[in-house]
Amino acid sequence: MKKSLFALLGLLLSIPLLSQDFEGIIVYKITYTDLPAEMKGKESVMPNTQTFYIKKTKSKFEMATPRGNTTIFSDSENHTSTVLMKTMGQNFKMTFTSEELDKIDSSNTGKYIVTYQKENKTIAGYVCKKATVASKDNKKRVTIFYTDKIQPMNIKGLEGLNIKGMPLEYIIKTEDMSMNVTVEKIEKKAIDDAIFTIPDGYKEMPESMKTLLNQ
Repeated sequence: MKKSLFALLGLLLSIPLLSQDFEGIIVYKITYTDLPAEMKGKESVMPNTQTFYIKKTKSKFEMATPRGNTTIFSDSENHTSTVLMKTMGQNFKMTFTSEELDKIDSSNTGKYIVTYQKENKTIAGYVCKKATVASKDNKKRVTIFYTDKIQPMNIKGLEGLNIKGMPLEYIIKTEDMSMNVTVEKIEKKAIDDAIFTIPDGYKEMPESMKTLLNQ
């Protein structure tokens, strides 16, 4: 169960921006289907919202659950990412250098097949195009509706795909479950630089857990 949840969270964490156009806040709602028997009835302890603060090359991602919070600071200009996790009364930090992120990108090259479809869908006032993604071992499938009016982001775990816009809805299907992520609100507004300041009080996470989040 923990491995499945970490794998799904891994698809969402550390999302670097590839452009510099949109500034504001994007809020998503998360729902789950096809849960395995051991996870049914436990949706209340799983993430149900995620929020992005975006400004030029910087982004801040927030996800909260009853068991703890996860925050990710990313900078596409420097190609770095810092993950903060509050869990079991402890504050952990994982810092990924440009070299480490490049290694993750390289390890995923060629693992996925992206197919662009003709289907369109309007989400939060944006006309979105459809793309489907399948891992070559067919253990992971993703349906994405994206807009080219907002700078694209790479979904962690699917690095190197270079989807041609910002996903406003995506459905991630693995052997264990399906996770549906859909925009609830998009707000264009100026974001204070202080939002992207990494707070003190976090200790580096053990390498074993850092490796787990990258699987």
